[in-house]
Amino acid sequence: MNNSAFQSLASKIANIFTLSKFLKRKEDNTIQVQSYYDKTIERKELFPYGFFAKAKKGNVIILCQNGNLDSSQILPIISSEYAPKLNEGDTTIYNEKVSIILNEDKIKINGDDLGGLIKIKELKNQLEKNNQILQTILSVCSVPVNEAGNGAPSSFQQALNIALKGMTIADFSNIENDKVSHGSGK
Repeated sequence: MNNSAFQSLASKIANIFTLSKFLKRKEDNTIQVQSYYDKTIERKELFPYGFFAKAKKGNVIILCQNGNLDSSQILPIISSEYAPKLNEGDTTIYNEKVSIILNEDKIKINGDDLGGLIKIKELKNQLEKNNQILQTILSVCSVPVNEAGNGAPSSFQQALNIALKGMTIADFSNIENDKVSHGSGK
């Protein structure tokens, strides 16, 4: 094997997997990347089955059939420095700001320190019970009650009416954000 044939073979082997730099996304949904050897390549991204993301910066791996950049595929990657801590069996989707961790029975969005999502229908039902109790108290306060014995208007009721004046019962009808939802898994 002569020297130029050897260099050609070595170049093809080196080009099979090439770490490259993301340059930009074009209007036709192709991305432009710059190879390690300063060659600009434009292609649509390649993704594993069931996953899709639109890269906007970072690096890519160029996969080249037979080391030929003209028959390449582009796989965007992101640094694992942004990855959340995972336990065995966890899967994650993440970027610099948001992480979603999935495992057999749980989904964590940006961790779990704030607790679980609220069951909004149950919350509304429980809040409505409190509103009914408050409405009953307000109704009782609005009807004159006389003191036992002397028949004078109740000083407690008067003080309570003054304290409650201008206050209204909360309206919880618009507390749901339907952009994020969850179910019981059934």
